[in-house]
Amino acid sequence: ASARADFQMSDAGEDVHYHGPTSAYAHSSHAPPISSSPMTSRLESFADRPHDYRLYLPRSVDLTQAQHSTILDRFFRFFASWGMRASPELFKQDMMRAVMLPPNTPPARFSHYSPFLHNIILSIALMWADEDHLSHADTRAVFAEQAERYLSAELARPTLATVQGLALKSSLHSTLGDHTSGWAYFGMAERVCLSLGLNVNCADLVTSGKMSATEMDFRRNTFWTIFVQEQCWAVYIGRPHAAQDYNIPLPVPDPTLDDLPWTWHNLEVPDRHLPPQPSMYSTTFAETAKLTVIMQKVMTALWSQRAESQRAQVCDAVGHGYVDPQLTRSVALDSWNEALPAALILNGHSQKNALPHIIALQLAKEWLTILIYRPYYRSISGHGRSDIIDTILGTARCDRSADRINSLLRTYHSRFGLRYTPPTLFNIAFMAGTTHLLAAVWHRTASAKSAAVKQATECVTFLRLVAESWPAAGHKADILNALVMEYADPTSPVGGIRPFPKPKRAPTSPSEGGAPASLASPSSAPIPLPLAQPPSAPTLMIGADSFAGGLDWFAATIQNSGVLTNPASEWGTNM
Repeated sequence: ASARADFQMSDAGEDVHYHGPTSAYAHSSHAPPISSSPMTSRLESFADRPHDYRLYLPRSVDLTQAQHSTILDRFFRFFASWGMRASPELFKQDMMRAVMLPPNTPPARFSHYSPFLHNIILSIALMWADEDHLSHADTRAVFAEQAERYLSAELARPTLATVQGLALKSSLHSTLGDHTSGWAYFGMAERVCLSLGLNVNCADLVTSGKMSATEMDFRRNTFWTIFVQEQCWAVYIGRPHAAQDYNIPLPVPDPTLDDLPWTWHNLEVPDRHLPPQPSMYSTTFAETAKLTVIMQKVMTALWSQRAESQRAQVCDAVGHGYVDPQLTRSVALDSWNEALPAALILNGHSQKNALPHIIALQLAKEWLTILIYRPYYRSISGHGRSDIIDTILGTARCDRSADRINSLLRTYHSRFGLRYTPPTLFNIAFMAGTTHLLAAVWHRTASAKSAAVKQATECVTFLRLVAESWPAAGHKADILNALVMEYADPTSPVGGIRPFPKPKRAPTSPSEGGAPASLASPSSAPIPLPLAQPPSAPTLMIGADSFAGGLDWFAATIQNSGVLTNPASEWGTNM
């Protein structure tokens, strides 16, 4: 049957819903009618207010237009640009249409703006306000509460903006350390995505004239925005991804969006003297979608319960197998990397391409590489030649990726400051830190052990810098710092690393990965920042929000020479 037979659309094409053949609604030619939307009465109550950007914002907060513009600019540059969480041009265009309607005009619904989305964006972006009273947690909470007032009405008749708003609300909770609420709100975003049929190819509707090609592109991009976040959430929280069925193509780069200029003059950064350059937003998003398709396959494989089948599945998922000790077949990740457009490639000779979303893409690649190869990080004693080669190659790739994550984070900080980052970056920093500690145990020379501990300590520094914006990063910094201080004992005769006790606890830690390369930063020295003193007796408890077992598990992995069997006990969660 044609896919369009499962879509229900209003006469004006304003509402689009999807129902499969088992639903009674699949036999209705129109979307279910909404008799009286709470949104209507709510918006009509604002008729006597000024028609400006504050129309749907809380009046208890004095936010000037200049402050509002600055905060939105920072949000779209540093938070929303990677994964295209929201489009700055489309959001601003629809916002102006929404707040400039003549008095007594019936409220309109827009694909890229809603009062809920507007308030959620500000509840996040105000963290980057220059004024202390605006960045204060209490002020941000006012905007989050205002967003809640619009949510139930929008859920009754959702748009693409509703999907984006729910996904951003999940991020708001996760950055505050409220992982359970964040996970739940992201589930709502996925449900609304499915309700709107964003996972279904609607090319038939375009062919029949029921939908414009532009609207189809908007729907496709919103689906892939949610897909990208779903894969990151799965790794980040240590739980299986939602097995969404979809049949839509990958995003197609939009030259118009790529050509939107990234300007420097209005940023307080060392490079503010540089001329504008193409932002490459769309191409970065398209490549991010391809990367997370690989991530989904890897996570599916890693959730296998059988150790030996897990290794085979990982190799199969990424198109990889060791044919000869000297030769390997191309991996899907390596193929992706080789086909990357030149504008998205970073190297040690030029920082020209190092925009926030492009650095984030490169960090995600390294994150995924570690995710693929860390199961090979084990002792080489007592194994056959092929296994030894697997271990050596896998360990080398993990080490290179962890080193490059540090280099990329240094570059990010030198250009923009790690205060201005999307939350995914602090999960990547934690993953790199724990990988450096693995290296400190695995490598035999004192110099290699010392260098690995130094790199892990630098990751604590990165997390402290990110924690200026996102409190959850501070939690990760405390955990990683405790592990570094616990196991990097300079009085130990083993190259600065204490001997490891036998494992006592079941481990749970975050998991995220990438791929090899090298990007030099202006300075290879760690960013100076005093580390907090470790707790007198660090308690790393078992649970979904902890890194229980810590490096005891790493030691067991190496000493027992075992292949890891379950990602929930391999890396676990800690947002």
